[in-house]
Amino acid sequence: MNRVEQLILSSMAWIDAVNAVDLLHKAAPVLETLFRADGGFFLYVENDGDDLFVRVYDAYGVTRGQDEELEQRVRTGQWFQRLPHVLRLGVWSPATDFPESWQPYMAQIGVTCAGVWPIQAHERVAGAVILARKELPANIARENRIIRLGVQQLSIVLSLIVDREQAELSSLSDPLTGLPNRRGFMARWDEWREACMYSGQAICLGILDVDQFKHINDTQGHWIGDQMLQDIAAKLSTIVAGQGMCARWGGDEFIFVVSSGGAPEALEANLTAQLRETLPFVSFGTIMLESHSAGFDESRAIADERMYRSKAQRKRAGHKVRSGSRRASQLRKNTVVAGQKPVL
Repeated sequence: MNRVEQLILSSMAWIDAVNAVDLLHKAAPVLETLFRADGGFFLYVENDGDDLFVRVYDAYGVTRGQDEELEQRVRTGQWFQRLPHVLRLGVWSPATDFPESWQPYMAQIGVTCAGVWPIQAHERVAGAVILARKELPANIARENRIIRLGVQQLSIVLSLIVDREQAELSSLSDPLTGLPNRRGFMARWDEWREACMYSGQAICLGILDVDQFKHINDTQGHWIGDQMLQDIAAKLSTIVAGQGMCARWGGDEFIFVVSSGGAPEALEANLTAQLRETLPFVSFGTIMLESHSAGFDESRAIADERMYRSKAQRKRAGHKVRSGSRRASQLRKNTVVAGQKPVL
């Protein structure tokens, strides 16, 4: 079996990788062998804006993995960290192309050439394979074909992983507000609640919705209704920032939880005051969970009942139309002043 066949056969197993890190762990041993980089083999992907070195081999082919010493060397200016910035992509560069300050180190490890091949995910550079050799390949064209094929296989599988992760993320978030949706909230709920309970923090769970939202949609237009939901999402996110989470539960209904190490009564009172001041056009209901043994569904139902009770009281007091419609009119006015046009 030649190297091309080995590469194709091996890459079939990469499809099972659960994420980019897992992909590179699977691919690195295969590529290091097939690429014959006797001067050094380095493989990394971008991870949250940083370079994550998943598998690193030193100049003598010894696997270093991710030990702290090597990680420190990588991040504090070792020569291969800057290779993508000084070498041409996709070709072997002789040592003479390297900065003069690197020459002693290159001579010490015996490297005479190196190359950088970018890994892409849907045409976006997401990482690189960096190879160093002690001498140029005898058949550069053949070696380059193998390298390009290997990097191409990596890029294809990485693109599939990105698609899968984006699809999963989309299924957990609300496209209009950018908040988690019901599924996204529930995916985090148990872990978040357990962490709060473990640390002895009080938890307040709440439900809110817009006063007379249907009336606003019918009289002001659905595009204003959408802007109101976005407005609520932004303000609610600010209120719970650093102490909880919120989500769009469905329609014009939002769910939120906050925690505090202080007195439960103070937590609920402070939250109520912030909601009343920041979102005067919504009705909401809350329940403290620190002394409530009911499950999530029962607790949410109690908060929901309290929200509707509050809504009825606000309706009798005349808040419903005034506050909600006033905010809708403000949004319409701001949109017109900004020169925006509704998307119908």
